[in-house]
Amino acid sequence: MKFFKIKLLHLYMFREILTPFLFGLVAFTTIIAGGAIIPGVVNEARMYNLAFKSVCTLFVLRLPGILAWIFPMATLLGALLSFSRLSSESELAAFRAGGISLYKLTLAPLVFGVLISLMTIFFNETIAPQASFAAENLIIQFKDIAKSSPQIKENVNIPMYENGEMTRLLHARKVEGGRMQDVHVVDFANGDVARATRADEAEYDPLTGWVFYNGTLHQFAGDNRSALLIEFQAENVNLNINPRDVSGRAKDVDQLDLLTLAGYINQQRSFGSPEVPELRVKWHQKLAIPFACFIFVLLGSTMGIRPQRSSSSVGLGVSVLVLFLYYVLMSLFGMMGELSPVLAAWLPNIIIGGYGFYSLYQKATI
Repeated sequence: MKFFKIKLLHLYMFREILTPFLFGLVAFTTIIAGGAIIPGVVNEARMYNLAFKSVCTLFVLRLPGILAWIFPMATLLGALLSFSRLSSESELAAFRAGGISLYKLTLAPLVFGVLISLMTIFFNETIAPQASFAAENLIIQFKDIAKSSPQIKENVNIPMYENGEMTRLLHARKVEGGRMQDVHVVDFANGDVARATRADEAEYDPLTGWVFYNGTLHQFAGDNRSALLIEFQAENVNLNINPRDVSGRAKDVDQLDLLTLAGYINQQRSFGSPEVPELRVKWHQKLAIPFACFIFVLLGSTMGIRPQRSSSSVGLGVSVLVLFLYYVLMSLFGMMGELSPVLAAWLPNIIIGGYGFYSLYQKATI
């Protein structure tokens, strides 16, 4: 029976923090999107004479970039408002009078914070970078259309690797926007040439990918002495690259996932780049910032324990101030070259988390 009661308690506390968390998600998204996304989208719509559909697409693609920052804010607000309500309506006092410690009451919210942290990491690794990259590609296309003169590059070579081995080599004599001329693609298997494709022209279709026109395909047998020759007028070829990759435009660091960024850091280290320490800080921040959700649940829980209940507007204001302090610390420590990258990224979490644990200990022993 005791286990059942504790389980009900955790479910109750989980539900208590979920509702204000969702409220904070909507509120902060509306506020930040209105100030950070909409003005830029409106300005670009005027500059490039965009249709309404393109404006909506650009807005949706930029939204994930701010959601990755809003999750910690909403988590802090959820913990703050939920514990403020429990405290003002004397539910916390009733729980503690019944022998339930403050540590047990905060267990479910802390688990909630861990889940949101993991969800934020997944979001940052998958949806946010791809959406940001797609939005930037869209703007580049709008600029090219507005100028009516896409960037032209000649003799482009792009090697593609898997597990350290080159699996494909692309060569184009000329690249102009989403079109390539005199294209050659060589596929390798176990170090040998497996297939060779040549086309007079290739054009990029956002829906189907690259379409090769007027070309030939040589499919080599295992002994590499015989080949099957296929001629085609139009053929879809899966290159897993887009016009930006072909034209030499690289992704920004913020658009890379953890694994890709780690490989990029190793590459820059081999080149002796002075940017390696800064890149390492950004790598660790990709983990430290999502786990701020856990820290903010702890801080918001202790800040919410007070005699009077805080309104939603007060909670929003307090959350913004705390987040401002957190990101100031993150920027400050990130610029301190004498700190190790690990410490520079995680020190804001350590400081705020340490204060949260100390505050929880103080209020649990009252």
